[in-house]
Amino acid sequence: RKDYHLYPTIMPRRQADAYELARGHLADGARGAALKMLHHIRGVSLHPEDPESMQGEVDIDSYFARSARFAPVRNILGRVRERNERALIFTEDRRMQAFVAQWIRSEFGLDKVRIINGATTIPRRRQYVDEFQRHMETDGGFDVMILSPRAAGVGLTLTAATHVIHLSRWWNPAVEEQCNDRIYRIGQTKDVAIHLPLAIHPTYREGSFDCVLNDLMRRKTSLARATLWPPTDSDFDNGMLVTGVSDAAWFGPGELENLDWAGFEDWVVDRARMSGDWEVSKTPRSGDAGADAVLRHRRRRSTTAVVQVKHTTDHKRLIDRAAVSEVLDAYGRYSVTNPHLVVITNARGFTDRAQKLALEKGVRLVDRDRLGLWPNHVIG
Repeated sequence: RKDYHLYPTIMPRRQADAYELARGHLADGARGAALKMLHHIRGVSLHPEDPESMQGEVDIDSYFARSARFAPVRNILGRVRERNERALIFTEDRRMQAFVAQWIRSEFGLDKVRIINGATTIPRRRQYVDEFQRHMETDGGFDVMILSPRAAGVGLTLTAATHVIHLSRWWNPAVEEQCNDRIYRIGQTKDVAIHLPLAIHPTYREGSFDCVLNDLMRRKTSLARATLWPPTDSDFDNGMLVTGVSDAAWFGPGELENLDWAGFEDWVVDRARMSGDWEVSKTPRSGDAGADAVLRHRRRRSTTAVVQVKHTTDHKRLIDRAAVSEVLDAYGRYSVTNPHLVVITNARGFTDRAQKLALEKGVRLVDRDRLGLWPNHVIG
């Protein structure tokens, strides 16, 4: 099966400032200029600076840290290495491909990180695929390959990998699924994890480019399934991206301040139902075993989530690791397999201990400032 994992991450200050500047230019431009600026916003959402600006800069990590999309990648690849597995990273910018390859070699000690893009010859592609597909016992297991979505969309079988990271996403969900299917095909014996980092502007939240694009990709995929007709680049809804309006209305956390614990729990459940993608079952008020709701995806029936809701009247407090432990304990009490585990709170955040445990166990944390991202930008 394919499991989709979303990683909404707040932009660092420099990236947020660059995004704000680009958005201002977009609002002032005519149609031709607006579309050009839209592509620029797409690039800024990956990183606010060209990789070539790294020339002469010794600290690769400082460049890496200036992008919200890069933040989860280190943790994802760390877990892949711990499991002795392999990953594919998709991004179309060749300069970014080279930088990411350099960073992975430095961070994870790989002698070689192969890149397949439009400049890679057919014989070299075959060589790279053969090397990547070698048996685990002959070359150590952990490996990473970087690919361009267009160059790798068809004709490659890379079933040695079990993880796909879309560092940047193509406009067309059909192309993205072709990328995923490089490893999810005949010969694949393991579950496949699809990782989607999202850069979230601290002000625009759901109106951020990555969130609007994610909503559009979901909508187009649903439409394609319903009509049995693949979506194309030409029908892409540029208007929604230009205006920053997503399928879900923006949510202001101040609207929750008057809700008691039961009202907040109902809000979490109702918002998941209203997304249209999830069937939601509430657990009993007492004896819930550490979970308040269980979600099952309407189309991908094997995709499920177990949710713990933590309400507080002190919105400035931090939620400790006990909430994370509770949802972990609930994992085995409900008839779901490999669910996403989520803790949602109206508090301002989580303690360092809670964040550390959540990172180790793969639990999603949604605090007060991220409530507007629930559920479509928290679980795939």
